[in-house]
Amino acid sequence: MGKGPSDPSRAIRKNKKPGETRSLEEFIAQEDPDVKAKWAMSELPDLIDHQEIGQLLNNMHWFVITTEADVPRLLTSDRPLFVSGKFGAPDCYLTLPIAPDRLFVAVHSKDAEAAFRARPQKEVIEATNVRTAERAAKYVYGGDNAASEFVGKHISSAQQPSYFENVRRLRQERQASQAAKNLESP
Repeated sequence: MGKGPSDPSRAIRKNKKPGETRSLEEFIAQEDPDVKAKWAMSELPDLIDHQEIGQLLNNMHWFVITTEADVPRLLTSDRPLFVSGKFGAPDCYLTLPIAPDRLFVAVHSKDAEAAFRARPQKEVIEATNVRTAERAAKYVYGGDNAASEFVGKHISSAQQPSYFENVRRLRQERQASQAAKNLESP
C-alpha cells in the first residue's frame, strides 16, 4: 500500500535510538510533528485509486450549498471531512467546508439531496460547525475571530479516529479475517 510505511509509528520506532525514554507522542511532537500527515498523504493515492471507494464516491450526488448572508460563516479544521454513518450506506452523506460561505455535500440519491437542501441553512451550517470543531484534532479555522468562544467550547470534544485511521483499521480487520479463513481451510 503506497510508498510509505503501512503505519506511521513503524517508521518512528525504526529510527528510535537505544535507551530512548520519550513516549511515541513526545517523540513525534519533538522530531516530526507532521509524520501522521505525511503518512496519510502517502496513502492517499491508493485510496483515491481504490475501485470500491472510487465507485462509491463517483456514484454519489455532489452539490455545493452557498450560504445566505444571515447564516453563520463556516469553520474548517485539521479534520474537516464529515462522513455520516457507514460510508456507502444509503443514508450516508459527506460534508466538507470549502469556503466560509460554501459547503460541499455528497449524498446517495436525488431525494436525499432534496431533503438536505430543504433543511434550513442556519441549522445545517451550525451543525456542520459543531461537528467541525468537535472532531478537530488540534486546529479550527475561521475567517475571523467571531467564533472564538464557540470554538473554545467545542474543540476536540468528540474527537474520533480520522478517515485514514478507520481505513487502516478496516484493512487490518479484513486481513485478520482472511488469515483466519486460510487457517480453517484444509
